[in-house]
Amino acid sequence: MSPKSGSNAGLKRVSKGMLQNLSNLEAPVVQAGLVDLDGSFVFMLGLFLIFFGVLHVVVIKPMMAAHSKRHMSMGGARDEAEAMDLKAAEAATAYDAKLDAARQEAVKVRDGIKEEGEADARSHLAEVRKKVADDLAAANAKKQATLQKAEGEMEARATELADAIVTRLLGKAGG
Repeated sequence: MSPKSGSNAGLKRVSKGMLQNLSNLEAPVVQAGLVDLDGSFVFMLGLFLIFFGVLHVVVIKPMMAAHSKRHMSMGGARDEAEAMDLKAAEAATAYDAKLDAARQEAVKVRDGIKEEGEADARSHLAEVRKKVADDLAAANAKKQATLQKAEGEMEARATELADAIVTRLLGKAGG
């Protein structure tokens, strides 16, 4: 006897037993699926409606009344809040407009100061260039005068040296 044949035999016995139990349960299950509408159904429906009515009167109506009263009492506050929101939006718009105007004015002032600074720089640069040109012309004139003086001194010295050379040469030759 192999283990497979023994387990199959047991499985067959269990399946056969289950099928018999199912067939025994079939009749009550089919009968339980049917709903009987009898007096207990009407009683339960009536009980539900009574509890619903009591709950509606005791809990729901007072809660709805309190909610409605609170909503009404907050109506003025809501309107005031909307007015304040509108006022705040207008103030923000006015602030932004003033800020933009101030920025544009600041740009104009900055540009004016910049142009004024550039004009001052140009005039100062022109003055410095003129002074440098005058100083250069004076230095050139001084250099020219010094050069002419030096040339005059060199010419006089050259003449003097030439006379001394001639005197020595002639003095030795004539002597």
